[in-house]
Amino acid sequence: MKRWIAMFCALLALPAQALPIERCMNLSNGLDAPYEGAWRYVIEDNHIDAIADAGFDTIRLPVRFSAYYDDGIAPALLRRVDGIIQRALDQGLQVILDLHHFEELMDDPEGQADTFVAIWAELSQHYAGWPPALMFELINEPNDQLTTARADALYDRVLPIIRADHPDRWVILSGGRWGTIAEMRKLKPRDGAVAFTFHYYGPFDFTHQRATWVGRDMPYRAPVTQEEIAEVTRDITAIPDLGNPVFLGEFGVHNVIPDADRAPWIRAVVDAADTAGIGWCHWGFGANFRAYDPETDTWRPDILKALGLP
Repeated sequence: MKRWIAMFCALLALPAQALPIERCMNLSNGLDAPYEGAWRYVIEDNHIDAIADAGFDTIRLPVRFSAYYDDGIAPALLRRVDGIIQRALDQGLQVILDLHHFEELMDDPEGQADTFVAIWAELSQHYAGWPPALMFELINEPNDQLTTARADALYDRVLPIIRADHPDRWVILSGGRWGTIAEMRKLKPRDGAVAFTFHYYGPFDFTHQRATWVGRDMPYRAPVTQEEIAEVTRDITAIPDLGNPVFLGEFGVHNVIPDADRAPWIRAVVDAADTAGIGWCHWGFGANFRAYDPETDTWRPDILKALGLP
């Protein structure tokens, strides 16, 4: 036992590696919907190809595994996820596999904890031996009753399971209150192959204009101001060294807003993250907040340019 404790302490003492993500795109509103297609977006192979061709290095794949879990993950869902991951790997992309929209866990962390652990135990075993370009994000945006402290306690249960199968695979962890910077800073230090993530959508009344799902009226407002742009820059560039690498897992602007108004805010986030040496992942690809129009199979040029890509 003393030997294992010593080895664990030595692992924690290892310096954090650099997270190998620079430019990432969320495949949002696909497998994180109640079922694929429910939110009018279906992931196609050519979408993954387009992301690779544009110059991104990673996709984030949000999946609502909890909706397909009954004493095990539905085999059909696993086959679908496997196919998307393999297509991305074949195109030279890294993949972040993200457990998304586990709403029952947010409402009742204690009652759903065993299911959360079981999902990740199955995924850990299923993906044993897959290339290191596959990464795991344990839970998207802890909120409500799933505080940062409670999320950290769940991570304590799941990380040893994953490390038994994946000693060196990247694992990404989020703090509470929907993954804010402030809550990310409360996460306790982890081993050198763990990164901390945050999401950034401020000012919310700008980025979420006309969003019908937020539970309150979100009317159109004036374009983002220079003062608000300066605040974006301050928020992101002021993130301190947390001992583990930091990753911006989501940012974006609702696409009902003209792209000419969306682009300056997106560019400001990208510039701030690049200045701070933080990899980023735009939300999202082809649904709301889109950078790409699946209907015409074309990128939105102003948004792609704002993301620093040709």
